[in-house]
Amino acid sequence: MGSIPKLSIVKGQQQDITPRPLHRIFEANLLHHSHKTALITHNNSDSIASESTHCTYKQLNKRANQCARLLVADIKRNCLQPNNDGDYIVAVCMEPSDVLVNTLLSIWKAGAAYLPIDPTFPNNRIQHILQESRPVIVLCDDNIDRQRFNSTPTISSSELFRRSAEL
Repeated sequence: MGSIPKLSIVKGQQQDITPRPLHRIFEANLLHHSHKTALITHNNSDSIASESTHCTYKQLNKRANQCARLLVADIKRNCLQPNNDGDYIVAVCMEPSDVLVNTLLSIWKAGAAYLPIDPTFPNNRIQHILQESRPVIVLCDDNIDRQRFNSTPTISSSELFRRSAEL
């Protein structure tokens, strides 16, 4: 019936887009903005002069790379296996913070997926999540009781940063 181009009304015109993982975009922008501030965090104290900390993209990238190397080394050293889907999942049980940002970037750089676990969840809910997802490791805040994660290998955030700095 003529030469109407084949365009889907629902989809619209299709474009070829190359998917880029977030950590790759971060690294590409790092070349141009390495000394700019990447994170500004404020202490949650009620004092008038609450302290804030600054972190540049270069510092954030360096720490994330160190932590990613440690995660990969721990997975290999302990012969940890991926879940049934073939994915290496790292469970993260942390409150929102600059440490969480660095931790997530580290997980992506290590080639793993992260599974958020709310620290306020009851223990039985956490156990169910861990049994279903089978993460290779749990990263948690320092103040969280590691017993909540039973036999799943667990590393606190301060231990992660301390051990990664030694690599």
